[in-house]
Formats: sequence, structure tokens, C-alpha cells
Amino acid sequence: MHEPACKNKMTVLGNKEDIQSFMDWVSTSESPISLEKAIPIPDEVKSLDPNLITPSMLERYGAIDPMTWKDENWGVFKDFMEVKLTADVELDDEETEMLTANLNTGMVANRIVAYSYVTQCIPPLHAYRRFSEEHPNLMFHMSFDVDTTDKHNTCGFLLVKAGKMLKRWFNPMSYRSFQAQMDGEGGFSSLLALAALKDEKLQVEGEDE
Repeated sequence: MHEPACKNKMTVLGNKEDIQSFMDWVSTSESPISLEKAIPIPDEVKSLDPNLITPSMLERYGAIDPMTWKDENWGVFKDFMEVKLTADVELDDEETEMLTANLNTGMVANRIVAYSYVTQCIPPLHAYRRFSEEHPNLMFHMSFDVDTTDKHNTCGFLLVKAGKMLKRWFNPMSYRSFQAQMDGEGGFSSLLALAALKDEKLQVEGEDE
């Protein structure tokens, strides 16, 4: 049976110091972003046996086994796969002023980083909440496309800051239609355009076109 893959993209905006703090928090020597690093499974949970769980243990750990814990805290059962850091851009003063004004949240955004990765079946929504709670000064934009091997893929995006969802959009449609929606109707790509960021500037050094 085919298990759908969920293709994810996450863009993070903020000041240089807060962005660097986030990158250090989520990265390992093997990967630029890892759920195991950012939201590690407690050692006690790793050894839980669902057949021996008691009400007090359930209350303490919030899970009856490691898989349940991952579902509750990550929103997925496995760490990110096929991970790439796709952009790391520091903005000049004019770009910073323009992007900050268009975000209209009071935050100063002079650096942007972006990641792509694959998860099983669904996006890691619980992890996104934790990311934004742990780094409340950053703005997180997450998009996803679930490959269901038919023309009715489920896709969408979230805009989150400080644990609060500022905007969301979900729809079962093709990724191409989703991207058109993002680019053409005031979505995040349009926001970057307002910041006068060129595609070549978003390219990470050494990354293929």
C-alpha cells in the first residue's frame, strides 16, 4: 500500500540573532533541521511499554509509548527526511524596512532562512507550534503538499508567530494550483516580492539552480 509523502517548506523571518538562535536549536552535524534535536523524546518515554502503563504514568508523560509521544509533540511519527537548507539571506536596510512594514507585526526582519523536507503523510503541525513558542520573536511560514498519487492532493500553508496562527489556508488541489494561489493572490511569495528580493539572491551558496 502506498504511503503518502508530505513535501514541506518552511521559511523563517526575524532578526539575525534570533534566526541564528533558531538554527542552532534545530541543527545537528548531519542535518540543518531535526525534530530529534529540537524536540527530543525524553529518555523515560523511550522505555515506556503500553502494556504496563498506569494512569499516573500517562498523566506524567502524556503518552503511552514513544509513537504516541511523537504524535502529540511532533505531529508525525518520524523525523524530517530529505532535508535541505534552501535559503539563508541577510537583508540590507531598504529590504529590511520594506519587509518589516509589510509584516505589520512590530517585529524587525533582516534575515530569512528556508528549509525543505519530507514527512510521512501529514505536516508536523505540533512541531510548528513548538517552534514558534520557543522562538516567539520569529515569524514562521510553512507550506505543505501531500502526494496522494491522484489529482486531489491536499496542500496548504500556515503563518505562525509566538504559538498563534495568524493565517492558514488548506485545500485539496494540485501543488501547481497551490503555488499559483500563493504567487498570485497576496501570498508569501508576493510578500517577498514586496521586499524586492530577487530569486538569485535567495539561492544558497553552492546550491544548484
